[in-house]
Amino acid sequence: MNGPFVFDTSAESWLSREQAGRRWLLQYASRHLVYVSAVTVMERLTGFGMAIAQAPPDRVGLLTVMRDAYDQNPNRVLPVHQGVAWAAAELMLLLPMPPSPAINSHRRMESRSTRVARWRFDIIIAATALVWGMPLVHENARDFESIREATARHADRFRGLGELALVRCSSVV
Repeated sequence: MNGPFVFDTSAESWLSREQAGRRWLLQYASRHLVYVSAVTVMERLTGFGMAIAQAPPDRVGLLTVMRDAYDQNPNRVLPVHQGVAWAAAELMLLLPMPPSPAINSHRRMESRSTRVARWRFDIIIAATALVWGMPLVHENARDFESIREATARHADRFRGLGELALVRCSSVV
């Protein structure tokens, strides 16, 4: 697959951490914009803000530069407009609860309400890709596969948008 693609928050993070992912992403970005949902921008900027708030003073400058660099190209940000909101609402009706468990790490234990909110963000990102007609690059198979299955099983509810196309990060590098 050549693109263009919409990138989920998990995909951007995964591809930027892995050496092969960085190489692939640089090659991809030389041919296409790295499209993201407005929700992905919100999630990434929130993550940068949390990292900056917790960083030792000698890392704050670097993290601030990284945050500001991330936010430089508004042309790649796909809006959450009425069509995306409509598709997301249909998905939320079909899949009200997340299929994967809450994140439990050494830093935090995710509450049920936080997990449901994160699930809804994933649905909006998937709806963005669906409405814009681009495959969604992700590294979160459990959640996004259930969304893809819902779009396939209930195609009549998505006004001819078709099935959500998914591309796993590990399959492109």
